[in-house]
Parts: sequence; structure tokens; C-alpha cells
Amino acid sequence: MTRDRAAPNSGLTVADVQAIRRALRAGTSRRQVARDWELSLQTIAKIARRDTFAYIPDVEDGQEAAQQAIPVSAATQQLREFNSSALAVQQAELVASARRVAEMAESISKRIPQAVEPISEEARKRLEGYRGPLDRPSGGGEE
Repeated sequence: MTRDRAAPNSGLTVADVQAIRRALRAGTSRRQVARDWELSLQTIAKIARRDTFAYIPDVEDGQEAAQQAIPVSAATQQLREFNSSALAVQQAELVASARRVAEMAESISKRIPQAVEPISEEARKRLEGYRGPLDRPSGGGEE
């Protein structure tokens, strides 16, 4: 029953709302429908006036079989097709973004060698012998 709720917090399903409208069209009084469905007269009046559940179509007596839900397998296939096309769009967007990032990285890498001078041999030797603060012994004394 929760699967076909007419509204998330409603106790009524789409079929319930359609049955209530059908009963009202058949001439059953609003008061009687309210008693039958254990709803307030105001709720029945709102359903009848389409103040609530206006998006639910009316179903004539002979049309119920024609408007049955889509079979699960068909609905699953439609969902797969939708997800597949949505994923294709997302993939295309990601590929385009990756290309832009690659172009930016290439542009930056072309500029870096011109902006930075090569390290001198003397500086390289000093760096090779450097021991950072984490490399020093923790004995508290100097080497």
C-alpha cells in the first residue's frame, strides 16, 4: 500500500482517491463516503473539489484495466535506459573536464621551466646533505 501513496504523508493511495471520486460521481453522498473511508467530511469535499490530489486523474469504470501500472520489467527497463543516458551525459561532461584540466596542466608545465632556473650543482650538494627536523635524532642532544 505504501508504494502507491497519493501523497507521501497520506494514508490514501492513488486508487483510493480514484475510488472516492468514482463513488461521488455515482451519487453516493459525501457524508456516506466520509463514513465509509473513515475520513472527515472536509477531506472528502477537498478531494471532490480537487483541492487536494488534483494531479490524480479520474478513472472511469471501464478504464481501470487500461490504466494499470506499467509492468515491473518494463519500468525497470525504462529506468535502466534513463540511467544509461544520464550516465552517458555525465561521462561526456567528465571527459570534457579532464581534457580542460590536461590542457591547463600542459600550459602550466610549459611555463614553469621558463620561470624557474635550473638548480646549481652547489645547491644540489647542499640539499643532498640536508637533514630536516624530522630526520634529527630525538635524544635531545646535538650530533
